[in-house]
Amino acid sequence: MNPSSSAWILLCWSLLVVLPPSAQAQTRDEKVRQDKASVQANGQWIYNDLDLAMAEARRDNKPLLATFRCIP
Repeated sequence: MNPSSSAWILLCWSLLVVLPPSAQAQTRDEKVRQDKASVQANGQWIYNDLDLAMAEARRDNKPLLATFRCIP
């Protein structure tokens, strides 16, 4: 076995050992809440205010994409 293949094997093995504890699974609810918080924080989405979204789209002369959804 040459040194470069040994390095790859060591790298892959260390990733298998290190990643699982740090990659903890989140519930669907946690993912949705985290996603909502991040999009509201960066100002890209207007959440739950259709009038504001329409006014901003009209002001910027851009189309509006509205998503109506029900999360049970």
